[in-house]
Amino acid sequence: MRCVVTVPYNSNMVYIGTMKSGVWKSSNGGNNWFQASYGLTAMEVRYLVVDPSNPQTLYAATTGGGVYKSTDGAGSWQPCNIGLAELSIRSLAVDPAQPSVVYAGSGVMGGTGTVYKSMDGGQVWQPLMNGLVPTYIPCLALDPFNSATVFCGTANGVYRMTQVHTAVRRSESGQPVSFELQQNYPNPFNPTTAIVFTLNRPTDLNLVIYDLLGNQIRSLLSGKLSAGRHTAVWDGRDDSGRSVAAGVYFYRLVSSEFSATRTMILAK
Repeated sequence: MRCVVTVPYNSNMVYIGTMKSGVWKSSNGGNNWFQASYGLTAMEVRYLVVDPSNPQTLYAATTGGGVYKSTDGAGSWQPCNIGLAELSIRSLAVDPAQPSVVYAGSGVMGGTGTVYKSMDGGQVWQPLMNGLVPTYIPCLALDPFNSATVFCGTANGVYRMTQVHTAVRRSESGQPVSFELQQNYPNPFNPTTAIVFTLNRPTDLNLVIYDLLGNQIRSLLSGKLSAGRHTAVWDGRDDSGRSVAAGVYFYRLVSSEFSATRTMILAK
């Protein structure tokens, strides 16, 4: 056995992560168990964490398969690894104040690792090192009184990381006060990358990929989206489903009130 986790406010619901047989689940406090690994392709599960706001949502840290997510109480699992440079994940933490914020620690004993942060429930990950030297990270914990403070248990001791929030500024109604198109991540990338943007009101827009000659390569989004933060993923294919050549590409977000263009590099 690698790890065990209970569901908040329901001690009868227990999950364990194993070395060779994935996830097992008990709904009667451990008296009976059944395997709950459908969708897992990496069967060594080093860490499990339950979303404190939704007990049906779990994350699993695996050796070699990265992070998996279940939204149906471990009935099925899907990988969520966009942005992860390493797939040996050792630790996880969910922000209880903002459950869409998830942290992951990677690495192998004697090697290096990275702290990653996702703002969208594991869809996209970005490194969060803030001066931490890359090292094996088997433990993560959040300050219960200030979840912007992350404690990292590493091969070199315990480190504390206090984040400075730089989120999009919001109005009194809670909506963003401006549009924002962020740099894609990862960049350079192969084969997929994520494009994150924020809208301050429901808007009709187009998000399009172009090559250096200005030819349209892929229409990623077209239509009306709600206000808030959105993520689009490009898989390096054109509108016909063909893989495109390595090189520099542009992505352009256009609405009636806003337009922005950024550059990205597809590596081969």
